[in-house]
Amino acid sequence: MKRIIIVLIFSIVSLPQIFAQNTSSTDFIGQWTCDKTSVEMVIWKDKYGSFQVVSFDKSGGQVLECYNIKAKNLVLSFTTRTRSTNAVINSTYTLIDEMHLIQIIAADMEYEEIKLYWKKLK
Repeated sequence: MKRIIIVLIFSIVSLPQIFAQNTSSTDFIGQWTCDKTSVEMVIWKDKYGSFQVVSFDKSGGQVLECYNIKAKNLVLSFTTRTRSTNAVINSTYTLIDEMHLIQIIAADMEYEEIKLYWKKLK
């Protein structure tokens, strides 16, 4: 009887932690937008299970190159290059929940680290 009570208490205490871990890396898949930029991106997995990303500037219609895509747990990182200006940005995207993520743009000598918040459209 004592063991049953202990197992029951442990189960009840563990429930909030189980529900808090419902986010998975597949939650990256979808169309994302950010209020602070004119860029939207679409993330999906190809037939080999690797993440693919396409980013585009809504205001100018320019497609941005995304490469060096790496995924680990709930973090997706890749490099984005703007063809017209040749500007390169290294970013890390971390899932907050299935509808929100945070982008951290790596700092360089001129600028500090930048954080942008994205929301899922679809």
